[in-house]
Amino acid sequence: MMIMPDRRSLILAAGLLLSLWPDGALASEISFPLTWNGRGYILRHHPSDSVFFFDGGLEATADLVAWDADAVDGAFYIGAGFEVGMGRQDGGLVVFDPNDAHYSIRGGVRFEVSGILATVEMLHDCFHDVDRHDGVSPIWNVARLGAGSRGSLPRHRRERWSTAARSGPLFDLDWRAELWLFPRLDLYEWVQHDHDLSIACGGGIDLALFHWGRNALELRPDALLFLETDGDWSRRVGALVYLTRYGSGAAAALFAGRLWDNQPIRPAGSRWVFGFEFLL
Repeated sequence: MMIMPDRRSLILAAGLLLSLWPDGALASEISFPLTWNGRGYILRHHPSDSVFFFDGGLEATADLVAWDADAVDGAFYIGAGFEVGMGRQDGGLVVFDPNDAHYSIRGGVRFEVSGILATVEMLHDCFHDVDRHDGVSPIWNVARLGAGSRGSLPRHRRERWSTAARSGPLFDLDWRAELWLFPRLDLYEWVQHDHDLSIACGGGIDLALFHWGRNALELRPDALLFLETDGDWSRRVGALVYLTRYGSGAAAALFAGRLWDNQPIRPAGSRWVFGFEFLL
C-alpha cells in the first residue's frame, strides 16, 4: 500500500530544502514592473537607389517579471520590432513598397551579476513580402546569447547620463557581445526558411568622447558576422557618430556614419547614412 505524505510533512521537507539552498540564490523580491525599453529611428542612405533611400523602424521590449536577489538580479521580457524602407527611382520619384517590411518578435531572460548583463533570448525574424503569392519570405528563429556592461541596456545608460552635470573630454565605455544560433529543425517553414545561415556572432561599443551636461558626443561601432552553411562568412558592420541628448525619460540623437553590409538578407552594400534616433 502506498502511503501519501501529510501536509505537515511536506511543509517540513520544503523548509529543509530551503535551509540548504545557497545564500543569495533565491530572489528576495519579485515584482511585475512592466518596464519599457524602446528605440525608434529614421535614416537616409547615400547613395540612394530603388531599394535604399529612407529606412525607419520601431522596436520595444517590456520587462514583465523582475527579481532582486543578493547574488543575481534579473527579468523576463517580451518584445517586438518593425522596419520598413523606401527607395528612389531615376528622376527623384520616391518608391514606397508596402510589401517591403521586416518584423520580429522575441522573448527572453536577462540576468545581472556584478554589473554584467547576460541575456538568453529567442528571436523570430521575418522579412515579410506582405500579401504576395510568389513564395514565402526568408524566415528565421534564432537562439541569442548575449553579454554586456550594465549600460549596454539603453535605459541604464540614459539613467546614468541624464544626471551628468560636468563637461569636458572623457572616456566612458559600454560594451556588448552576442552569439546567434540558427537551429536546423525539420518542422514547418516558419522555423527556418530560405536562408543558409548557421551562426552569427559580434558586438559593439558605445564610447563617449566628450560631453557637456546631458549632451554627449559618442562613437558607436558595431559588427555582426554571419557564418553560412557552406562555410562562407558575410557581415553587417557600422561605424557611426552620435550627438546624443540624455533626458530623464528618453534620449534623442542625431547620427551619421558608414555601413558595410553583404549578408544575404536584403544587403545594403557600402553606404553612408545619417538620421535621427530616440531611446526610451
